Order: sequence, then C-alpha cells, then structure tokens
Amino acid sequence: MQRIITFAFIAFLIAFSMNIYADRAIENPPAKSAIIEGMIIDNQTGEVLAGASVNIEGTDIKTYTDFDGSFKINDLRPGNYNLVVSYISYKKSLVEINNLKAGTKESVNIHLQVSE
Repeated sequence: MQRIITFAFIAFLIAFSMNIYADRAIENPPAKSAIIEGMIIDNQTGEVLAGASVNIEGTDIKTYTDFDGSFKINDLRPGNYNLVVSYISYKKSLVEINNLKAGTKESVNIHLQVSE
C-alpha cells in the first residue's frame, strides 16, 4: 500500500512540474503544426484523473495530466496518431487520432476503466 501511495505522489509531482508552465504554453499552434489536448476521466465516477500518462505510440512524446485531468501535446506534425493512456489500477486505453491537420487543435476526452 505504501508503495502505491509513494508512486502516486511521485506521479503527482511529475505532473505538477511538467505542467507548471502551462499558462505560458502556445494557445494556437503554428501554421505547420497541430495540438492534441483533452481530459482523462474515470469511466464509473466521472472524476478526472491527475497524473495519468499520455504517450504517443511509437515515439518518445509523453506527458501527464495536471490537477484537472487535462493534458496538452504541442507542435505535432499533421498525420495520424495513436494515444496510449495509462494510470495506476486502470486499464490502458488506445485512442486513434486520424487526419490531424496543420494549424488545428484536436480535443479528446478519454474515459478509463478500473482494472479488475
């Protein structure tokens, strides 16, 4: 139990430190790039999940959700992406983003299910 609490605390600190400058982030993507943003939500309770990992499959691009369960990935090239979302004691989720266009912002809400 202590191991889970320690891991959750570390994940929380990482998410906080990675998103501390979110207010300074680019609001509108440059003309040649795009943004994927969204929220990670518990499927049963509807609560947001802070510290969830959001990774673009096949790349080193990774971010974590902030206190509000929100994430943002900037400066993406147009194309197709697979987001892999994971969180402690939840099932991993794969979300396909097809035909992401330059100069756009794709918003997704991802609902995770508790693992059994």
